[in-house]
Amino acid sequence: MINILSLKEKKTIKIILCFIAFYLILTIFVPLFNLLIKSFYTEEGTFVGVDNYFSYFTKYGVVESIWHSLIIALSTGFITTFFAFICAYALQHSTLKNKKIIELVISIPLFCPSLLPGLGLIYLFGNQGLIKFLLPYPFYGPFGIIMGEVFYSFPYAVLILMTSLSLFDQRLFDAAYMLRTSKLRIFTSIIWPICKSGLFKTFLIVFITSLTDFGVPAIVGGNYRVLATDIYQYIIGQYNFSLGSVVAVLLLLPSLMIFCIDYLFFKKQKITFMPHAIPYQPKPSMIKNSILFILSLIPA
Repeated sequence: MINILSLKEKKTIKIILCFIAFYLILTIFVPLFNLLIKSFYTEEGTFVGVDNYFSYFTKYGVVESIWHSLIIALSTGFITTFFAFICAYALQHSTLKNKKIIELVISIPLFCPSLLPGLGLIYLFGNQGLIKFLLPYPFYGPFGIIMGEVFYSFPYAVLILMTSLSLFDQRLFDAAYMLRTSKLRIFTSIIWPICKSGLFKTFLIVFITSLTDFGVPAIVGGNYRVLATDIYQYIIGQYNFSLGSVVAVLLLLPSLMIFCIDYLFFKKQKITFMPHAIPYQPKPSMIKNSILFILSLIPA
């Protein structure tokens, strides 16, 4: 009886996997293949090979768009990862009260589209914004895009880093305290080796999210060109699907590169959390809690 049930379960799993594979091929790989093929044809249906790519690189200011997109993605990645690590550290390694409420507030933007941060920032810092006088730089342009992307990607970064910072064994900290190890040494020898992979993965995810996002640059970008808005301009504004496909392929390449880097980096990582590990219990500290709470409020 056990063997029969086992065979039925295996067949069921195979059927489900085949259905998922068919769904992914139909909804992801087929459109991407059509997109790639479209980038080699003109609007009249004439095959031109890579001439569309050369035309885009030489005539349409692609270098400017690529440079702008990289600036936005790198700036957003570093800023978001830094503050998300502080916030996640405060939630996992401190004794702050009402942590569940803080997590709930942080997770609210997860349910919002990327257009909403741009609209909200316009109401605050736009030309008729309520507190526009607080900004030292012009809002519309790269400064506003980075602000919106940080707000949009911050919850994802915090959730990833909270998972990384939960993989600690209390016995490691007890041994360090018994040996009178300094707090800096504890951070560099215990905390950093475990959470560095999470930091790297967080940066990659935020980088790709901000590089490919359309909502925030479209709302607060102004005349600041990025690749995501170029696609909209060519397809919707000019009905040039060939050039739009070229830009879409160029946006797809960094995602594939990040996926390969992520795979090569994390396949060598070893599991640092043992099954019988004791969860870390932070010690109460009013000074530590106050500092972490103030720092975690900065991105909010």
